[in-house]
Amino acid sequence: MTSTLNDQLVKYKSILHNLDADELDMLIQHTKILAFNKGDVFIQQGSQHDELYIIIEGTVTVSAKILGHGIAKIETLGPGNFLNEVSFIMKAPSATSIVAGESLQCITITRAYFDFLDIYSPITKYKIIATLSKQICCRIRDIHTKLVKVIASLDMTTRSFVVEVIKSLNKPTMLTFEDVHESSNELKQSTLFKDFTDKEIELIMKSSEVISAKKNCLLIQENEIDRTCYIVLRGAVQSSIIQDSKVAKLSVIGPMILFCSISIIDHAALSTINFTTCENSILLKLTPEFLEQLRTTNTELWHKFYQLIGKSIISLERSMDKLDIRLNIETYNR
Repeated sequence: MTSTLNDQLVKYKSILHNLDADELDMLIQHTKILAFNKGDVFIQQGSQHDELYIIIEGTVTVSAKILGHGIAKIETLGPGNFLNEVSFIMKAPSATSIVAGESLQCITITRAYFDFLDIYSPITKYKIIATLSKQICCRIRDIHTKLVKVIASLDMTTRSFVVEVIKSLNKPTMLTFEDVHESSNELKQSTLFKDFTDKEIELIMKSSEVISAKKNCLLIQENEIDRTCYIVLRGAVQSSIIQDSKVAKLSVIGPMILFCSISIIDHAALSTINFTTCENSILLKLTPEFLEQLRTTNTELWHKFYQLIGKSIISLERSMDKLDIRLNIETYNR
């Protein structure tokens, strides 16, 4: 499909309004608008794609094939929504299929363009990821609202009073990097910080806290504003949704993985997810004060670190999509 440069500019600017004129012009030069026919399945569940799509006209249906039960509709999305962010950012198979509605037109951003931005305009990449991350936070809240209703209606195992008491008593204790020398070296060499310089990694570690947390220690609590980031050094942390004392597990987060709540993206948003240690763990804790300092005084490092935050939020969305599919299966089997 072809369109005039002015038409493209208007469509792009309405969605990526945080880009300036030069950034929008560069985006138009490196991306294109594709049209799909109604019923086209352009993202297949289980497949992996190297394009990020943004709807500019029309709608799509997001669905998932549930083994033995057919296809379950997850949601309908319209103009302004990003699609295929899990495959694109996480380089992982899509948990859902996406089917075109009438008059569907999408901007397509390729991985080659994102690699180009890494070199020539990191701030543009940061702005695109920031827009995407804010949108995903809205989706996470919407999915959470849907999931808690389903969880409330299902017969699930509830948490015991003893576990509740243990969680309330468990509090993290402070350590030093000398206490976890081996883990700090592993952190420096991990793929998590592969795009960071040694100086940047040293600054992050120097400005962070090292904490030890026993099993069943609650780190981030649902329905609270928490702008802290954590990186697991040893042990593991479970993310879950809790409703009426029923626990729906989302994922287990292992060593050298960063996690945080949506509050870090949307400062007014309450966390929708509980993050609790599922074994004795050692973590790197990055405070809101340090992250704000990065944002205001070290923008180059902040842009890199924000990409890790964005990946964490996308990973959370992916886990919630999978839980949605699992709960659909349980609902079918009732």
